[in-house]
Amino acid sequence: MGVLDAPPAPYAPAIVTPVRYPITGRVLFVENATPHLRQGGMFNDGCGSASPDYNVLFNGYPTLRLDPQGNTTSSSTNSQQLTLGGSPQTLTAASSASFVTTSAQTGSPTVDTGGGYIVLNTPSSSGSWQTTSGNSAVLSYTSAVVSGTANNWTVTFSGTKLVVLPGSPDTSITTANIGTATCIVNNPNPHAGNSPNTSGTVTKRRIDDEYTGRFGNAMWFRPTSKSSASANTALISVSLYNRDGTNQNAARMMFQLAIGMNPASNWNNDNTLLWYLDNAAPIGGAQRYVPFAFTTKNAMSQHSWDPVGGSWDDAGVWRYVKVRADFSVTQYIDITVDGTVYSSMAGRSMVSISSTGAKSMHFSMEYAQTSGTRRFINLGKVVGTAE
Repeated sequence: MGVLDAPPAPYAPAIVTPVRYPITGRVLFVENATPHLRQGGMFNDGCGSASPDYNVLFNGYPTLRLDPQGNTTSSSTNSQQLTLGGSPQTLTAASSASFVTTSAQTGSPTVDTGGGYIVLNTPSSSGSWQTTSGNSAVLSYTSAVVSGTANNWTVTFSGTKLVVLPGSPDTSITTANIGTATCIVNNPNPHAGNSPNTSGTVTKRRIDDEYTGRFGNAMWFRPTSKSSASANTALISVSLYNRDGTNQNAARMMFQLAIGMNPASNWNNDNTLLWYLDNAAPIGGAQRYVPFAFTTKNAMSQHSWDPVGGSWDDAGVWRYVKVRADFSVTQYIDITVDGTVYSSMAGRSMVSISSTGAKSMHFSMEYAQTSGTRRFINLGKVVGTAE
């Protein structure tokens, strides 16, 4: 064996999980992206590429660079944009308010009238803020009525209140810029869809399992390029799913960049709204994604390593995520993001959709983009566990 062919020592990475994160489950596999070691079991069956990256290391080993290579996706199923109407109003967790919106579109707005969520994702310009604080927020509602005619619709939501999630910067919001500010109902836009979208990278490992029990999918990732986590254009999601020959049952979560976000007296940027995919939440047919937290003190797109864009930070910022689910009952267990375990989804049913694909367990991360701007992220140390 020549010198250039010799693998680096040590020959395998240590299986080490930092103590600040939950140590659960029996390790099934640990992914290593070093080609010399012939251990890489993950592959990309979407567009673009997932390739070893020797410039961005994790634990001293190469990582997988997930790069859609300019391919774009448009994952906005069941999303509906509306303009704030009525008058400015203050909403709290105890509210049960009427919330008025309008639309100038030709066809009738598609809204889940049986209940759902309204997302106020605040742009950076104060002239477009949906809230006077400039913070993003999530509202819930119990019912909705659509009235009007083409180019002049009114959608009135009833039982509307502020959803104070873990990490929420506000316990009360006041709406602003009525007539110009917008909101999104049903599902976030863009969103990661009901199953991994092959218009982006879908980096995964499969094992054979017939719904035997509890599993976990854990990984570290780094939003690497300067545009890797730009608002409304980058989609980062993590999945753990299986098929029985008829249906696909999936535990899925996604990161949505929240713009604005000004918690009083705190330095913060690149804030993120976290969602999980539910089978039928809260009621009605259109709603699928459920918000479960804000992370308001992270750096989602800071310290990039992007030589083409003129940024050379090798250290970067690494994020941790673990999704756990019980396939014997097709329910969520919990989701860990960085140092926090979230259990609001515990016992909720995983999404079930028709699928005749391979009957095997999938551990995956998906990364897609909705604009042509060059972007990529890096993935390190994926660990599959039996819980």
